[in-house]
Amino acid sequence: MGKIFLQNKFWGGIAEGSKVGYEGAFQNGIGIDYQTDPDRITVLPKLSKDSGNSVTDLIKWALTYGTDNYFYGDSGIIYKRTSGGTYSTPKTVGSSHGNGIEIFNDELWYAGDASLGKTDDLATGSPTFTDNYFVSPQFEAPDVSIITASNTYTPPVAIAETSANKYTWIPTVKTFAGVVILIPTRGTGNWTITLHDNSNNLIASTTVANGSLPAVASVIRLSFAAPLVIGASYHIHVTSTVADGTMRVNTANDLSTAEISILQTLPDFDKDQSLLVTSIVLDSTGTTYIAPTTISENATERQTFVPTVSTLKSIAVIFQTLGSNVTITVHDENNVVVGTATLAAATGHARGSFNKVIFTTPLTLIPGATYHFHITAVSATSVYLFTTTANDMETAYFKTYFAVLSSDADFHPMKVFTNLLAVGNSNFLLTVDDSEVLEPEALTLPQGERIRCLETIGDFLAIATWKGTLEEGKSRIYFWDGTSPTYNAFVDIDGVVNAMKNDGTNALMVIHGTQGNISVYTGAITKLRRIKFVQNAIKTYVYPGAIDTLEGILYFGNFGTTDTSVDTLVYSYGRKSKDYPRSLNKAYPISTGNKNGNVTIGCISGISANKFFVSWKDTNSGTVYGMDLLNTANAQASAFFETLIFDKNDPARRGHGIDISARFNPIVAGQKLTFQYRRNNLTPWLDIGTVGDTNAGNAVDVGVHYAAFNIDKDFYEIEFKVTLETSISSAVVFRHLAMEWDPLDQFKYDKSTD
Repeated sequence: MGKIFLQNKFWGGIAEGSKVGYEGAFQNGIGIDYQTDPDRITVLPKLSKDSGNSVTDLIKWALTYGTDNYFYGDSGIIYKRTSGGTYSTPKTVGSSHGNGIEIFNDELWYAGDASLGKTDDLATGSPTFTDNYFVSPQFEAPDVSIITASNTYTPPVAIAETSANKYTWIPTVKTFAGVVILIPTRGTGNWTITLHDNSNNLIASTTVANGSLPAVASVIRLSFAAPLVIGASYHIHVTSTVADGTMRVNTANDLSTAEISILQTLPDFDKDQSLLVTSIVLDSTGTTYIAPTTISENATERQTFVPTVSTLKSIAVIFQTLGSNVTITVHDENNVVVGTATLAAATGHARGSFNKVIFTTPLTLIPGATYHFHITAVSATSVYLFTTTANDMETAYFKTYFAVLSSDADFHPMKVFTNLLAVGNSNFLLTVDDSEVLEPEALTLPQGERIRCLETIGDFLAIATWKGTLEEGKSRIYFWDGTSPTYNAFVDIDGVVNAMKNDGTNALMVIHGTQGNISVYTGAITKLRRIKFVQNAIKTYVYPGAIDTLEGILYFGNFGTTDTSVDTLVYSYGRKSKDYPRSLNKAYPISTGNKNGNVTIGCISGISANKFFVSWKDTNSGTVYGMDLLNTANAQASAFFETLIFDKNDPARRGHGIDISARFNPIVAGQKLTFQYRRNNLTPWLDIGTVGDTNAGNAVDVGVHYAAFNIDKDFYEIEFKVTLETSISSAVVFRHLAMEWDPLDQFKYDKSTD
């Protein structure tokens, strides 16, 4: 009686080798479901395109809020999907490659290349989006009236609601804090500025005693006690207890033509250093500095500051007169130029308010070091700055602003950790707490490293950095408790960390290197395996968002390969029970059916079995994008597995294959099984036989649950391929494949291709 080769266990998944693997392993396969019941296989559900033509770029991140899903694409498009499956594009972020996104404090936060934005009222389903959320405006006075004549208006002692006795405007900002006006003469009375709404209702007022006003012609800056929230049409009255002072206006005795700058409320989240302005700024010979045309290192010709943040995005100063273009030059303590920025006179804003001069590229500074800046003008005596001491630049009012996010066209990953929103920011970790207190450099990592992935593990935030290129770079994973001034620990890892995910058991699963290496961190890094067929000369990678877990199984998708032997699709890795080994499976090709190097998997979101999303880009025929959803009601049309190569434990001697038998659940119309074999790694797959409804409408094998075939072939090594096909919603359940064979004792000496 012959011997038996038997494949009736499948829980080992895809083996790394071609002959040896875990018990129940197979050599290759796509779409095989062996985890529902490890003692037999069937076909996994298919991915169906969910987005229609709505998705027009590669989605890199996916989030869930309530019953809605939000996706972020690599051209900056934020998509919303309702519970009914309707897609919309509520926001396109400028200068964005879909760098990062997260839900924090019931709002959507999103990062562009160098911007951090957030929504308001996300719960309404129709939120407002604010880009550069923490960046204060360039100009403190966006609503400005500039005069061209030197006429005057004498403030009356009482308010009159006539057109000539009020200045009316519609604000362009939500809140404002004060006004700037020009006063040629103060007179002898106390001055009051009163704000009314369109119905003449009092909104706010502020009074300045006459003795606090300058004795000479001036620009004065008046602040209200608290910022005011305003919205429609408003007007201002100016009165005095004695009607003998004057204001500067365009048309004589007409307040509606006055030069008035409306000061908006500046949150200044991004402010670092400053010499802040008082309520009243005087325009007199004792409170100005005349900008020179050349730099001098005299003590009174510069403003010193010591940064606490490592970037400098802009410097704001207050001009009394801006008659020509100005340049700010930043020096270090050795007077070496760090950077320059220019503000054109034509774009500068009102006198008496802060104007930011913005550097084209943020400057890199050393926190704690001493720097200073100079201001020079194109024309002599054309630019005046407000100061607290006459002709002393060191006393100029100023603010320095840092770059909230450094420019990174790849990733600013985000993760909620404790009460913080953590954001990767080059080699810094930016945090926002639940009161929206910003820490741009809450954690500093070594220079030259860039944060690529964030994940939580136990009481720590895991921070994966990369340095160099994907092909030749290095990575390190840092661990931080959220409060310590520096990281608590780190581990080095081979190659670049592509993506990482907590598997739900507090084990950190890591995809790294160029070959799809899978490792786990549980106090130390343990290499588990790599993607099958990725050899030394072949490369494949995974996006940070293309990884997730569902019901204890890790899913990840790669983007492109350098060899057709490596499929681009959704892989699974894990186990349903501790009694079985972790196993790798090629689970889900995308809905186009393509799986070669022209396919890119952008992100995976495993919310539930009915909400398993996969985004992709397919350039096999033009460029097509999409978001797939797992269709649990329908199996994949075709799946297969290839057994391990059977060599009888004696590959130098031949065996003789006799009969093949297969068992499966009864075939129903629309199901099909195809059996093939290959001998000695030399021939293509050869057909053994088919079971199924092979002709449309002709139930040839309906009800059949066992098949036998004869091959009558010698072999040194032999392997089998079983393909499961279906044109209905369900696929056949396959139970075993067996071959009866006889050993041939004679050792073959002659050359042969057989």
